[in-house]
Amino acid sequence: MLKVSCILTSYNRPVGVVEAIASVQAQTYQNWELIIVDDNSDKVTQSSLDNIVKKDKRCKLIQSGVKHEDRLKTTRYATCINLAIPYLTGDLVTYLTDDDIYYPQRFEKMVEVFNSNPAIHVVYGRQKVVSLNDGVVMSHVVRPLVGITRSPEGLVDHNSFMHRRSCLDLVKGWDEDPDLWAFGDGFFFKRLVQYWDFYPLDFITDEHRAHEHGVQSRITRGEKPWQKCNDLRFSLAIQLSKLVEQIIESPPDITGWLDFVKVEGNKIIANGWARDPFTGNPGEEVIIANQRGKILAYTRVTQSRPDVAANLQDGRMLQSGWSVTFEKNLLPQGSNSLLAYVLIRKEKKAMRLLGEFNVVN
Repeated sequence: MLKVSCILTSYNRPVGVVEAIASVQAQTYQNWELIIVDDNSDKVTQSSLDNIVKKDKRCKLIQSGVKHEDRLKTTRYATCINLAIPYLTGDLVTYLTDDDIYYPQRFEKMVEVFNSNPAIHVVYGRQKVVSLNDGVVMSHVVRPLVGITRSPEGLVDHNSFMHRRSCLDLVKGWDEDPDLWAFGDGFFFKRLVQYWDFYPLDFITDEHRAHEHGVQSRITRGEKPWQKCNDLRFSLAIQLSKLVEQIIESPPDITGWLDFVKVEGNKIIANGWARDPFTGNPGEEVIIANQRGKILAYTRVTQSRPDVAANLQDGRMLQSGWSVTFEKNLLPQGSNSLLAYVLIRKEKKAMRLLGEFNVVN
């Protein structure tokens, strides 16, 4: 019988986390363990969690002990998930947050899918999204399934999926980069889909409660979960997550080039040209990122490139050039491969430009 390991991340929601835990305890499928990672909550929350794990031996509590001044250094829910991974003893892994709940047959239905086909490594269900205002339900909607997919980003929530424990042998863990608050699950999904499809389960497995104090609501308001956000990189990351449903690393057609990268003191200068492959016209917007998807700079395509127009024998490409200057200290420590992407808003795609430069910070 397959064992389910559930990782629940918690921070200062004494009522919500108790409801979330109760939804695990109410599962019709009983072969599970719950690993709760509390991110140094207040005493009320910690006391509630202590009482629960004392009464139910299937529950394990890990305290992160994070200091307040260190909270902005990582994407906290990703860090908490990674803290739990060494303690997993199950065959299947799933995730939950402290303001959402599972429906009772979630584990049972998902385990059935895994038992039906050993080749299936990732399963996702339908999710009911409830909008709350001061605790009052204002509306609800059910996320549609998108079939068997390798493009789950933005379409599947991390409370709604389950994967085999063996997947972590290849993808290791979640990316803790602090710029990923808005879409940490999407970056984890990108690791998974390098190897496996996401298989749909036509069943409502969980309930996501959207409310004014939730992480996504705060991000939408331009905040980081712990403080107001004035970080341009983070704002760009949020914008990109809303605009782009698919990032294409190897477009079938040439979409442009990252021609040149130069380091001058603490400044990095990059330029190139970009084309919209859907219209044949010059692209409109370009983003610079490193190999981990960390967004470093954004610019519009406005400059004259008569050389490109001549080489392509296409007069439309005369204004296809772009350039951008940004601070070197925006780069993570170590070696960074700088990449450029043209944004196609209408198609909700970001398409890689040719060329790659390495910069060490």
